[in-house]
Parts: sequence; structure tokens; C-alpha cells
Amino acid sequence: MGFLESGPIGLVRSTLGHSSPLYVQYYITARCNLRCQQCNVIYANSDLQEAGTEKSLKAIENLGKIGTNVLLFTGGEPFMRKDLPLLVKKAIESKIHPRIQTNGIATVAELQACVKNGVKDISISLDSLASGNQDFLNGDFDNSWLLAIDTIANVTQIFPEDAFCAFGCVFSPHNFREVTKVIKFAAQIGWYVSLVPAHVTSPTNARSFSTFDTTLNFPIELQEEACDVIDEVIALKRSGLPVYDSEEFLENMKLFIQKKPLTWRARNNDKCDAGSLYFAVMPDTSAAVCCDYRLTGEQTLTSESNFPTFYNQGKFARESLPIIKACSGCLYGSYPEISISARYPKASFERVKEFLIPNKTRIKSFTRTELIEIATVIDNG
Repeated sequence: MGFLESGPIGLVRSTLGHSSPLYVQYYITARCNLRCQQCNVIYANSDLQEAGTEKSLKAIENLGKIGTNVLLFTGGEPFMRKDLPLLVKKAIESKIHPRIQTNGIATVAELQACVKNGVKDISISLDSLASGNQDFLNGDFDNSWLLAIDTIANVTQIFPEDAFCAFGCVFSPHNFREVTKVIKFAAQIGWYVSLVPAHVTSPTNARSFSTFDTTLNFPIELQEEACDVIDEVIALKRSGLPVYDSEEFLENMKLFIQKKPLTWRARNNDKCDAGSLYFAVMPDTSAAVCCDYRLTGEQTLTSESNFPTFYNQGKFARESLPIIKACSGCLYGSYPEISISARYPKASFERVKEFLIPNKTRIKSFTRTELIEIATVIDNG
């Protein structure tokens, strides 16, 4: 099964048919070597014991049995697990397209092992072309920007040219003026950019990708300027630059920043599709409604032999329903985008067009020095 067939094209085909599950996020660890301001996962999932290799392999096998199309390996930092190459290999053997989401601190050997086992899809966090600001956003981790640039260079040299490579960029008051520069940087090296607005919560309501840092909320005096930047992003997308987000998602980002009700769920009775089109797997292999909410009723581990039955009989979806009905909505990129692609024809067409245009996703090979030079020119421009 080829990359496009099992990955993006397969995802589009399944989305249009409302098959399930299209997409699963597997938080294989809560461990991380950074302390990013916008992420809370190391605290939110720290109460769960990390599954060992065999248990994780069984969970992936079961996800294949229920027809999972794309499996995102995330964390924490997925490269903290030395068995990551084995896990992605198991995904491919189970006819699932594996995607790795990383903070950009990975060794050449780790990248090579994953590529050898079939990985062609990776997302690296990049929030700024200014090294100092990126280090600040990563929790004042010195040289984390340079380490990410090293990994980006290694990916361009190790991954096949038909790989799908993207930057995950968190849109916050600390970097929103720099986002268009990240997009232009991505365009020059053959990568995509996927945006997500920073989510803020309270310590009494910990959520995986929601920070406790209230400075990541947009104050009223910055909201109009931030929305103008999003309009610039939409214009760049329309001009052909590699913005992965749908226009519907980007328009909802403006609502989110202004703390207005979101509209992307309107075509599904103001509910998302968590528990059916997508869901999450926690470090202990328990199935969760999404990255924010765990099941409170009947449940079973994805690594247990009865999980495919539990899922296919609709028990998982039924247990998820009360939770998604009560949820006010999020903009954690991947989940909303799948619902949008399933229910908005324009977004569906965008997905098909992105992956059917010849050479649209061909990556180019760069050295560390070349990438720094490109980033410096764009950042100073």
C-alpha cells in the first residue's frame, strides 16, 4: 500500500465516506525533553503508566483491526521511546499510515530507523524563525531552535523526497507576528505549515495541550491585529503557499482568539466527531474521547483483545457522546480539520487538490547552514 493510498489520499477517501476511525492520536509517552509554554501534556498524562513495547504493539494491531487510517505518534516527545521504530513498523504492517509529531530533538540514527521501517510523514514544532523566541517558547531551553534546525536538515536528507513534512506552529501573543515568516520558510524548503491557537486552561482542569500560562490568551488590544495576521495567512494559502489548514479552520481561529462561539461543528448539531471519526490513545493504551477528555463509563484498553468488539459495537461512541455534547469545542488542529473535511465540500476539495497535484509535496535537501541562511533572510526581510 503506497504512501498516498494509505495516508492523505486514503484519509480523504475515508473522510468523504464518513468511515471511522479516520485518525487516532497515540500519546505513547508523557515524557518530554522540553517544557513548552503552550503544552501541558507532561502534567495531564503523568498519572498514567507508560505501556511497554508488547502492549503498545497489541494496541496498534487492534487499531488496524478497526480500520484506523492515520495513526499519529505523539507524546510528550515520541522519540523519548526507543521502540518508536518498532511501533511505526507495526502500524504499517497493520495497514495504518504512521505520522510522527516531534519537538525536533531527534538523532540521525533515530530518524534513519523510522524511515527504514517505512515512515514518510513527520511534523516538527516550529513557532518562530528567531532562535531566542523559539527557545523562550520551548521553556527557556537554550539552543532548542538550533537543535530543531539540525533535525529539519537531517529529515530533508534522510526522508524520501515524496515524504509529507510539516511544521506545527502554535499561534500565540508571543509569536503571531512571525507566523507568515514560518510559512514562507516552509515554502522554500517544500514543507507545509499547520497552525493551532494556544489553548489556556486552569490547574483544576488540566488538559493535554492547554497551558496554565494566561499570557498566551490574546488580550483585547491584540485581537484585531491577530485576526489580520490570520487573514494574511488565508491570502498566502490562496496564493499557493503551503498552508495545510482549511479556510474554515482559519476563520474559526479568529473566533477562538476573540473568545466567540466556534462554528466548525455547526453541521453536526454543534458536536465534534470524537469517538467516531477520531479519538485518542493514552500512554497506558486506554482509549480516550480526545486528548482532553477520558471516558468515565464502560471502557477497555486498546491493547486488550476485546477492544475491536467494544469499538465496532458502538460502545466507545456511546460512552463518548455525553462528553462531546458537553464540550464547548476546541481548535486542536487535527480533530477539527477531519470534521471540516468530512462536512465542508470546499475543505474536502482542498485536501484532494493538495495531494493530487504532481510534485506538490516534494521536499528538498538542505544543510544546517543553508537552512539558517534561509531563515535569517526571511526573518530580517
